[in-house]
Amino acid sequence: MSTIKSQVISGVKWSLFAKGASQLFSWISTFFVIRILTPNDFGIIELATAIISLAMALGISGFSDVIVQKKVHDTKLCNQVFTISLLVNLLLFIIIFSSAGAVARWFDAPNLEQVVQLLSVNVLTIAFTVVPSGILKRDMKFKPLSLIQLVMALSNAAISLTFALNGFQYWSIPLGAFFSMIIFAVLINSQVRQKVAITFDFSGFRAYFNFGMFTIINRTLNFIFLKADTFIIGKALGIAPLGTYSVGSQLANLPLEKTAATLNQISYSGYAQIKNEPNSVAYYFVQSNRILSILVFPVFWGMAAVAELIIGILLGEKWLGAVVVFQLLALAMPFRIFQLSTHSAIAGLGNPKFNTKNLFVLCLLIPPSIAVGVNWGIAGAAIAWSIAYLLFFVWMMGRSFGYLNVKVQDFLAAIFKPIISGILMVLCTLQVISFMGDSSLVTLISAIIAGAVTYTVTLLVLDREVIQTIKKLKS
Repeated sequence: MSTIKSQVISGVKWSLFAKGASQLFSWISTFFVIRILTPNDFGIIELATAIISLAMALGISGFSDVIVQKKVHDTKLCNQVFTISLLVNLLLFIIIFSSAGAVARWFDAPNLEQVVQLLSVNVLTIAFTVVPSGILKRDMKFKPLSLIQLVMALSNAAISLTFALNGFQYWSIPLGAFFSMIIFAVLINSQVRQKVAITFDFSGFRAYFNFGMFTIINRTLNFIFLKADTFIIGKALGIAPLGTYSVGSQLANLPLEKTAATLNQISYSGYAQIKNEPNSVAYYFVQSNRILSILVFPVFWGMAAVAELIIGILLGEKWLGAVVVFQLLALAMPFRIFQLSTHSAIAGLGNPKFNTKNLFVLCLLIPPSIAVGVNWGIAGAAIAWSIAYLLFFVWMMGRSFGYLNVKVQDFLAAIFKPIISGILMVLCTLQVISFMGDSSLVTLISAIIAGAVTYTVTLLVLDREVIQTIKKLKS
């Protein structure tokens, strides 16, 4: 237990270091790129990214989790995973590349075709990363994995910004994603140096195949949940409104995208190691979500409070239409973190079927809600998304507590004080903005400082053990 705990804590530290080191540069780069581009540019980028995300979900990258479940090295299994990944992703690459023209005509966006074709190469490239990624996660070697992801993030941001500054418009972000994926594939294979080969021997693979398929199904359902708004808004309202909506959504999701994936892959590996110890699972679930709640509420709700200032100052007036989307989605984002944490824990325990039902219900709620909400524009779509998601969250957590051996009151107690502190922080921040009466950088900085102080003081008053909790995480 102590060895696993130390490996998980070490993984968290290295992941946070890698993410923290890339965060500042990545965020600055993102703001610069958005400021340079137009809503129409971002609409094209969002649609292309959504199409490639669907291919990634359908691809066999999820089979890296099979290698984690195995726990010990198995050359035969690695060859099987590589062969399936290569064949399936090659097929998906051909389908996407050849159908890009038809997709562009459907959305009445001629410039979309070549962007989709460029990004379709990433679908093929990722097949060569599945095995080494699985090996690093299985062996809990999060230091090299985090550093490689750091290099990928920095290269993506630097390349995208360079192309944007040189007038490549909507091409800048796809080109950054294209080159950074190649860099990631080269680095992760050089780190593992695991020789893999195409095989026709799939004996003994059936049990792993079933597990991997449920992982893929989960990712596909997750894609529907995350990208339904893109396709519905793009078709119903057009490319430019989609671009405005996608910027608001991207800003609201930015902290989640930069940290959640890494923390959840560590969580998955950690729970996989203790899946036969119910009491330990319950303990770590409650404690991890307590720590998450301390971090996520001030970040996301603080962003919602200063959304108009952030967008007006950093992105320019042409993006002010994204403010309401940013605010509505940011308010719901902390609960997305808890959902991801819960799904990661359940998957680590070896039961992806449980998550499949959760995601299936989510997919039944989100698309119809957005289809109705879009009649009131992008703000209506954001409201519909948030309400439908929060209804799902309450149902999903109630269903998951029993499986994880967690008491409802323990979870609520873990997140209650950060929620109260977050509400007071938002109220204080809005009061400062109202008092200052302008949209200057000084007002933004003052509001952030006031909000941070309010949150910290309130949390310390309500929860005197919070400092000990943070010290335990540090040590």
